[in-house]
Amino acid sequence: MFRKLALLGTVFFISCTGQKKMKGTSELPGCLTTKIENISAKTSEGTPQSVTRYQYKGQFVYYMVSACCDKYNIVFDSYCNILGFPDGGYT
Repeated sequence: MFRKLALLGTVFFISCTGQKKMKGTSELPGCLTTKIENISAKTSEGTPQSVTRYQYKGQFVYYMVSACCDKYNIVFDSYCNILGFPDGGYT
């Protein structure tokens, strides 16, 4: 229960900070572009629905919405390290 509340709090905090919808991959870090291409190449994964850049604690983070309902949405830092899975997935 505490973990779910912590994740919801993180999502709320990130949503309250600056955000920017990107219109292409030119503003994404190269490693994240590669990661999206690799995910899209797998027929079972599908292309992510969107990637939104947020500013969090002075750095950019990237929230990637998965292609379908039963997959976790992922937050990455600028070096493609996974910071968390704030929502999505099958519960």
